[in-house]
Amino acid sequence: MPSRLTVVLLSLLVTAPAVIFWLWLVILPIGNEILCPEECRCEAEGHLVNCKEADLNSIPSNIPTHVRLLELSGNSITCFENDSFVSRGMVELDGLTANICKLRKIEVGAFNGLKNLLLLSMSGNEISEIIPGTLEKLSGLQFLGLDFNIIEHLESDVFNGLINLKVIALGGNKLQYLNPDTFLGLSNIQGLHIPTESSIINSIILKIIAISSCNARSVSLETFANISALKILDVSYNNLRSVDINILKALPNLFALSLYGNPLQCDCELQEVWRWCQDHNIHTASREIAPECDTPSEVEGIWWGVLENGRCLQGKIQYYEDYKNTNYSCTPINVMDMDRMVDKHIEMYYSKMISLSLNQYELPVSAVFFIFGTTGNIIIIIIIICNKDMRTVPNMYILNLAISDIIYLTVLLSENCEYKIHYARVSSYNSCAYYSFFRRVSVGLAAYSIVVLSIQRYRVTVYPLHFRDFSKPTWRTTGATIFGVWIVAALFAIPAARSQYLCVQHALLLRTKYYQHVVIFQLLVSCVLPLCVIAFCYIVTARHLVESSRSISEGTQNSQLNARKSTAKIVLGLTVVFLISYVPYHFSEMYLYSSINFDKPVSKIVDERVWFLTLDDITSFLKLFLSINSCLNPVALFCTSLAFRKQFKRYLTCCCKPKSIPTDFELE
Repeated sequence: MPSRLTVVLLSLLVTAPAVIFWLWLVILPIGNEILCPEECRCEAEGHLVNCKEADLNSIPSNIPTHVRLLELSGNSITCFENDSFVSRGMVELDGLTANICKLRKIEVGAFNGLKNLLLLSMSGNEISEIIPGTLEKLSGLQFLGLDFNIIEHLESDVFNGLINLKVIALGGNKLQYLNPDTFLGLSNIQGLHIPTESSIINSIILKIIAISSCNARSVSLETFANISALKILDVSYNNLRSVDINILKALPNLFALSLYGNPLQCDCELQEVWRWCQDHNIHTASREIAPECDTPSEVEGIWWGVLENGRCLQGKIQYYEDYKNTNYSCTPINVMDMDRMVDKHIEMYYSKMISLSLNQYELPVSAVFFIFGTTGNIIIIIIIICNKDMRTVPNMYILNLAISDIIYLTVLLSENCEYKIHYARVSSYNSCAYYSFFRRVSVGLAAYSIVVLSIQRYRVTVYPLHFRDFSKPTWRTTGATIFGVWIVAALFAIPAARSQYLCVQHALLLRTKYYQHVVIFQLLVSCVLPLCVIAFCYIVTARHLVESSRSISEGTQNSQLNARKSTAKIVLGLTVVFLISYVPYHFSEMYLYSSINFDKPVSKIVDERVWFLTLDDITSFLKLFLSINSCLNPVALFCTSLAFRKQFKRYLTCCCKPKSIPTDFELE
C-alpha cells in the first residue's frame, strides 16, 4: 500500500506542470501588451485594429505589424499613396475596410505587399476611376467592394490579376459604359453587383447578379445573353413594371429572382413570368418579403400570387373569385440552398460566421437540458438539505457537484437567450469573459468534486481507523476542502476568460495561438489530471477491498463489503458520466484548434478545412454535449444509490415524507 509521503510526492509531481502552465497563461497576456495608436482600438491581441470614425487624415504609422483586419471607415483619408501599407509593415492583412472615408484617389502600387488580402471594401467614397494595375497584385482577393462611388467607366483590364475574386460590388456608381469582357478573365467570379441594366456581361461561371436600388425601369435580354450559369438575379427596389419572359428562358439554371420593391403591373405579361417561376420552382421571396402588385388598382398592395386568380382575355386581365381575401403564400428562398450554390468563402463576410443550421436548435435544446438537469440537481439539493441522515461528508461533495451542474446549465441557457435576442454571438468583452469564466468554473467544480469524493472514499476505505480517530474536525475540513475546490476552479478559469478570441466573431481572426494553449491547459486540468487521480484512487480502493475481504470473517464480510461496494458504485457512476461527456468534449476541442496551421495564409486554411466555416456550429455542439454531464449526474445517483433512489421516488411522486432510512454514506 503506498505511503502518505509517496502519495504527496506523486501529487506534487503531477500538479506542478499544471500550475506552471497556468502561471504562464496568466502572465503571457501581460507581457505581450500591444502598442496601439491612441485613436484606434486594438483587439484580439492586435489582430484586429479598429480606427473607425477616429478623425484620421492618414493611415496611422504605429499600427501593429501583425494586424489581420484593419477598419478605417468614417475618417477623412482622401488618398491611398504608393506603398501605403507595406511601408508600415502591414503585409499580413487579411481584410481592409475603408468605407465612407472621402477617398478620392488610389495610386498604382498602393496595395503592394498585400498578397494575403481577402477582403477590400471601399464603399461610399468619392473614387472616380480605378487605374489599370492598381489591383493587379492582390492575387488572393475574394471580395471587392466599390459600390456607391462616382466611377463612370471601367477599362477591360482593370481587374487583371484577381484570379481568386468571387464577388464585386459596383452598385450606386455612375457607370455609363461597362466593357462586356471586363469580367471575362475572372475565373472564380460568382457574384456581381452592377448599377446599370443595359450592360452586356460575358461570363461562363457567374452565379449572382444584383441590379438593385438603381432606378432601373427595364432590364434588357442582351444583358443576360452570355451568362447562362446564373442562379440568382436580384433586381429588387427599382422601378420595374414587368420582366421580359425571355430573360428567364435564357437562364436555365436560375434558382432565385428577387422582384420585391418594384411597382409591378400585374397584367397578362407579368402573369407569364409568375407562371414560369411556379413551373420552374424559381423562388421570388426572401424571408417575408415578396413581390407586390402596384397596378391595376383592385390588386394594389397584394402579393403577386394574386395572378393565379387572373384570366387574360384579349390581352386584358380580369380577376375573379374572392381574390382580395385569399391568403397568398410564398416559398422563401432557403438560405441553406443558397449556401450550396454560393461559395461559403463569401458567406463569412456577410454573416460573420453566424451559423444558420444548428443555432436555430441551440436555444430549445439547451432549454430542455436546463429543465431536465436543473430539476434533477435541485431535487438532489433538497434531499441532502432536508434530510438529516443525508447530510454526510460525501454528500456535501455531491451537493457541490449539483450546484456546479446548475451553474453550467444556467450559463449556457443565458448565453443562448442573449444570442437569440441580439441575433449574434456575444460581442461585448465583459459579457464574453463572464460566460467563459463561469462555464469553466462549473466544469472545474464538477471535475474536482468527483476527484475529492474519490480521494475521500480512498482514505475512508484504505485508512478507516485513522479517519475515525480524526472524525471531529471532519465538517470543518469538508468546508475548507469545498472552498478550496472553488478557489482552484476559479483560478484555472482565468485563462479562458482572458482569451479574447472567443469574443471576436470573425473567422479571419482565428490566428492567435493563445487560445490554442488555453485549450491544451483545459484538457490537462479538467480531464487528464482528474482522470489520473480518480483512476489511482479507484484502483487502490478496489485492491484494498479485495485484500481486506480475505481477512474478514465470513459472517461480517457481506455487510462490510456491501456498504463499501455501494459507495464505490456511486463514485463509479459519476466517473462514467464524466468519461462520456468531458473526455470527448476536451479532446475534440483540442483537435479542432490544434490542427490549424497558423503559418499558412487564411485563404489556404479555409480551402483546406471545410469545418472551418462551421466553427460556430461545432462550438455550439460541444457546449451542448458537455451539458450531458450536468443532466446525467442525477441519473447516475438514482441508479447507483438505494438511499437516493428512495428519496427520488418520494419527491417525484409527492408522497408523504417517511422516516429517513440509514444512508450508505456513513463514514464508518
